[in-house]
Amino acid sequence: MPMSLYLSSSVSADSLNLALSFFTICLFLNLALKDDKIQKKDMIFLSICILSLALSKQVYALLALLFFIIPKSKFNNNVLTCFILMILPSVLLLFILQYNYLIDMFGLCVNSSSSLPNPSYPAASFFVRFLNSLLIGSKGYLISFVGSFGWSTNPLPSSLAYIYFVILSIISIVDLSQLKEKFLKVLCINIKQKIILLFIFFQGILLIFFVASGWKISSVIWGVRGRYFIPFSPLFFLTLQNKRIISIVSRKDYFKYLNFSIIIFVGVILLISTYYLYNIGLSTYLEYNY
Repeated sequence: MPMSLYLSSSVSADSLNLALSFFTICLFLNLALKDDKIQKKDMIFLSICILSLALSKQVYALLALLFFIIPKSKFNNNVLTCFILMILPSVLLLFILQYNYLIDMFGLCVNSSSSLPNPSYPAASFFVRFLNSLLIGSKGYLISFVGSFGWSTNPLPSSLAYIYFVILSIISIVDLSQLKEKFLKVLCINIKQKIILLFIFFQGILLIFFVASGWKISSVIWGVRGRYFIPFSPLFFLTLQNKRIISIVSRKDYFKYLNFSIIIFVGVILLISTYYLYNIGLSTYLEYNY
């Protein structure tokens, strides 16, 4: 994605966080779909991934809930016990390093010098502010999800962002069509797993807005960018996978050159993006020197 490529060139935690998030999702899927039992080394590796996410950006440690897409039959011990042991290092370390932050976040106490917003004021209702933000900023979230450069001042054209999102959705539905039937049985995600993926995705979106809601009190939650949703986005696109459609498409030649088409499409998108990136560099240079 243009946004991911742009973030990878920035000096921030975003590129590391994207890599960790995608890798963690892949790791959970691998453990959930393969036939082998869960070993101690797997639990240790999962714990390290969640700890790394928590130290990068705490919000994305929510991906630890992907633990529950792994079937119970793959565990030698109690599932809940294994889950607690997996997240325990992250919880303890974050509690030690960010004690005051955790107190404020979970409302364990309120500083006497601060005051809570008036409940009668619409901005005090998080869900009202959340819905207002979606209604007002949905287009901006989509554009900044695909590509918005500089200080979010050089977005890609909205039509390009819409096209990219549609193509990404289509690929999510039919990309497995080129696999043989025996692999489809293994790789298709069941309904229960899809529900868990969607739950984590929407909870992640809510948590992002919840954290941002404390930055500025108003009827709309400001400061949220579409790029914040990228680490959670695979969870949504994975739920679009449809075994029936895949089986029908796999018998046709419509998507015979799907991978080649994807490469061409992404290449064109990135070439267009470089035009906007060039404009950013040029305008910044001119502003600085003249």
